[in-house]
Parts: sequence; C-alpha cells; structure tokens
Amino acid sequence: MAEKKEFLIPENVEKGLSIFGDVKVKELIKALAPSALLSVGIFYMPSVSILVKAGLIVCLIGVPLYLVYDRPVRKNIPVMYNVKAGLIYALKQKRFSYKKERFDNDKTNL
Repeated sequence: MAEKKEFLIPENVEKGLSIFGDVKVKELIKALAPSALLSVGIFYMPSVSILVKAGLIVCLIGVPLYLVYDRPVRKNIPVMYNVKAGLIYALKQKRFSYKKERFDNDKTNL
C-alpha cells in the first residue's frame, strides 16, 4: 500500500528581520518615524501643560504601534496595507444614481 506523504507548508514566508513575531523592522520604522519626529516637536513646545503633551505623545506613538502589531485578516498582512487597499478600492468604485419610475395603475389607459 502506498503511504501518504505529509507536507509542512509555512504560514508566513517573508524575508526581513522580525522583531515581535510577524512585525518587521522596515514596517515599524515606516510607521513610527513620522510619529516619533512629531512627538519630539510636541515635547519641546512651550506653554502647554505636561499632561496634554504626554497624552498627545502616547496617542501619536500608540496608534501606529497598534496598527503595525494587529493583523486582522492574516498573519502576514499588516493593518496599514489592509486600510490602504480598502481606501483604494473605495475610491475606484463608481456610483450610479437613478430615479425610480413611477407606475400608475390607471385603468383608463388600456
């Protein structure tokens, strides 16, 4: 009798240096670089409460970190790519408008 062969198919075949599981260094730098620069600018702003600064900095760093770390569809598709693809799809869709035709039940026009 012929034996059945078992194959191991990897879930995530990607080149690149991983940091936290599936998060790549390039992804993390692309998402966090603008936020980090903006956070430094906010930190050195005068005449703003330190609590307001801290809240803005936490939001600016936390949101991109969440978007990079969360994988809603598959393990190897990041949220940023998913959002970008959804926006491109929504912008390319054509919308058609139409008016409903009114049908009158007049028996005089037979």
